[in-house]
Amino acid sequence: MKNFVFIALFSFILNAQAAVLTPFSLEGIEAVNVTVLGKDKLFEGAFKQTLKDEVEKKLHALNIKTTSKSFSNFLIKVKTVTIEKSTLYYVTLSLVESVRISRDKTIEAIAITYTKEDSFESTNPEEDVKESILYLVEEFAEQYKDENTK
Repeated sequence: MKNFVFIALFSFILNAQAAVLTPFSLEGIEAVNVTVLGKDKLFEGAFKQTLKDEVEKKLHALNIKTTSKSFSNFLIKVKTVTIEKSTLYYVTLSLVESVRISRDKTIEAIAITYTKEDSFESTNPEEDVKESILYLVEEFAEQYKDENTK
């Protein structure tokens, strides 16, 4: 029985990630702070700022401000793993916010309120990382539009 529940849950998660909509809600987002994180040498130059600027432009097109006084962070993290002669890239887009816990409204916590991932092998990392990030932002934008259009 435990295996069945695990398989059903795993299938649900995979299907949820394959669809545009996620189990996360994007209703009412007005402002976020954008941060691009990456330790790879790819991020040592202007590339990191270029990515941040492009993401902010896409968020502005959704009427989402990219400066927030509250704890609302739009994080893009790129992690690289080298195995023999191959380099794998893991790109994660997350929205991390302060939230009130429903069991006790006086408790404020930090929660991941949206996350989407992409992974790939690349020999042209600058182009592929940029494409991956823009793909994840576009999926975020589609869900945001679906949930905030009245």
